[in-house]
Amino acid sequence: MICSGCGQACNRVHDWEERWLRDLPILDAQTHLGLQRFRVVCATRGPKLERLSGLPPWARVTPRLAESVARLCKVLPIKHLAEFYGLGRHAVKRIDKEWRVPAAHQPVGRNQQQDQSHQTHGIRIPR
Repeated sequence: MICSGCGQACNRVHDWEERWLRDLPILDAQTHLGLQRFRVVCATRGPKLERLSGLPPWARVTPRLAESVARLCKVLPIKHLAEFYGLGRHAVKRIDKEWRVPAAHQPVGRNQQQDQSHQTHGIRIPR
């Protein structure tokens, strides 16, 4: 088990809790994954949640469901997504905000690259 605070391996368990995560629906049925989250006794930081790869300590939905919600937020209203997945509107908004890529980090499309190249070389493209 790995400490989520410092990344060191820990041998002792302080306590554990059962955590339920929402996952993508299977055959139109809500899917919940149950897992045990251990709090480990870290030598440097004391009791801390164990690190699970690809899952933040506070997660209530799986990364697969969050990615699906974020992709659909681009084309559907939040209200409809919340009803479809059985999530709260605020949860859908939070997922959308967390997964949204800032405009500065979005890849530049081919036409935009060509336009930028032509602008730097003084070539005028009729529109």
